[in-house]
Amino acid sequence: MNAVLSERSKTRKQINHYSDLDAGKWKAIIPHHEKYYSRTDAFRKNRYGSVSRSVRPLVIGEESIVVAEPFFSIVDEIEKSKYILELREGWDDSNAKSISSDVWNSSVLFLIRYSEVIRECYSIVISTPEINPCRNGSIDLSWRTSKARMLINVRKENGEIVAFYYGDMYNNKSVKGAVPVTGIENHLAVWMTNLI
Repeated sequence: MNAVLSERSKTRKQINHYSDLDAGKWKAIIPHHEKYYSRTDAFRKNRYGSVSRSVRPLVIGEESIVVAEPFFSIVDEIEKSKYILELREGWDDSNAKSISSDVWNSSVLFLIRYSEVIRECYSIVISTPEINPCRNGSIDLSWRTSKARMLINVRKENGEIVAFYYGDMYNNKSVKGAVPVTGIENHLAVWMTNLI
C-alpha cells in the first residue's frame, strides 16, 4: 500500500498540471473501485474514471435507469405517482378504469426522455409536471408555469400507446397533436422549452 502511495506522490510531483496527464496516468492517481458501482452507473463515469455522485436510480417496470441531478424533482414526482399502479377498477367510486403498467411506464419514460433531450439540446431544465390518473385508464402529465401550460395525455389507442398534447402560452399561441411515446419529436421538444 505504501509503495502505491509513494508512486502516486512521485507521479504528482512530475506533473505541472493535471491536463498534462493521459488517461492511463489519471487512473494511477485517482483510483476507481468498480465493485462499488452498479452497471447502470457505468455510463455515468466522467472522463477521469470516477462516477458522478449527482445521479439517482429509478426503476420503471423491468428497466432500471439513472437520472441526473437537475431532474431529481421529476424523479420525486414519478416515485409519488407509483400509487397509480395500485388503482383498481372503480377507483373513483364510479366506473373508472385501472391504469395499466404499460401506460404508466410509457408516461414516465416519455417524461424523462424529453426532459433530458431538452436539457442536452437547449440547456433548459423544464419544470416538474403533475402526474395524474384519468378515469379512462390514461395518465395526464400537466404543467402550469408562469410562461405556459401544457397537458400531455398518454393512453392506449388502437393497441398502441400514444401521447396526445395541448399547450398554450396563455394567449392565442398554442400547439396540439399526437406523438408516439417512443423517440423524440423535435417540434414538441422545442415547444416544451417554454415549460420553465
